[in-house]
Amino acid sequence: MHTLTIRQAASSDAESLASIGYAAWTRGIGQALPKTTRGRVSVDQFAAFVKAQPENVLLVEDDAGPLGYIAAADGENTVTDLWVHQDHEGKGIGSKLLKDLETLLQSRGFESTFLEIMTSDTRLLGLSRNRGYKVISSGMRVDHILQLPLHKTQLKKRLIRA
Repeated sequence: MHTLTIRQAASSDAESLASIGYAAWTRGIGQALPKTTRGRVSVDQFAAFVKAQPENVLLVEDDAGPLGYIAAADGENTVTDLWVHQDHEGKGIGSKLLKDLETLLQSRGFESTFLEIMTSDTRLLGLSRNRGYKVISSGMRVDHILQLPLHKTQLKKRLIRA
């Protein structure tokens, strides 16, 4: 097996990460949306996000290049992105990324972290529950990017023990 490395993204990683993120989004969330809504999201938006704030993005790579990434946008403690290349799903990469982001957020002084995901994303719900996240709310919310009401579940994990 190849050695996996997790590191902070650089702006120069934007295109390869955008390709991974957009493909994963299209296979997952994108399939559950009407075609007109899917058209509101592009690979360029994924790239622009990474270019704008690489300090908030962790990527995992092997010798061949990036395999996935995770982000907490705007330096906050809410996970906004977790995308893994299709060929590497189910191999523990998402769990490793989530663990390393939690460590980073804890080092930044956050006591907890949050996830808000589509309730239909059972894979991410299972992963987050296995990582110790607890459901704190569930219901219809307007997605700020898609500008569409979606059924979402919000989860929380305490990072610092009392």
